[in-house]
Amino acid sequence: MARVIQLMLVEAETAEDAASSVSSLLGDGSPSWSDYHDLVEEFDGKSAVSYAETIGKLKFKEFLDYREADLKRYYDRVKNFDLAKAVENYDPFRPGYSFTEDDFRTYELRKLANLLEDTWTMDTGVYDLEIWSANLKAFRERCELAPEMQFLVAVSFHH
Repeated sequence: MARVIQLMLVEAETAEDAASSVSSLLGDGSPSWSDYHDLVEEFDGKSAVSYAETIGKLKFKEFLDYREADLKRYYDRVKNFDLAKAVENYDPFRPGYSFTEDDFRTYELRKLANLLEDTWTMDTGVYDLEIWSANLKAFRERCELAPEMQFLVAVSFHH
């Protein structure tokens, strides 16, 4: 079983409150792409840290860099994909176990589109649980007002 660590963003008074909030918000459920989740100590032995702390800013940037790298990698793989040809050659009666090059490109195209649409996926890296979105505009606005109350909580999603 593989795992993906992501940073969940929440507003709280303390790191303990932030971790508790994430546990409560996620509850016993997980996103559809994950079987289960748990908090992990990603910040020097802690699972939550304020964005105002240096380690918070560094980890935030690190995880956003991962998202950007995935975005570029998927784009590089699909930029020459002939979508018209794939549509023209589509065969709903082909054997279900056969995968063509087009199948792999459409998979990567979907992953790229999900990132561009701010859909929560394995590639998101950072997710704002305050508004349930991978779009980080609201988090940036909250950081301008009270960065010490904006927390990153590391969660390991297993799939």
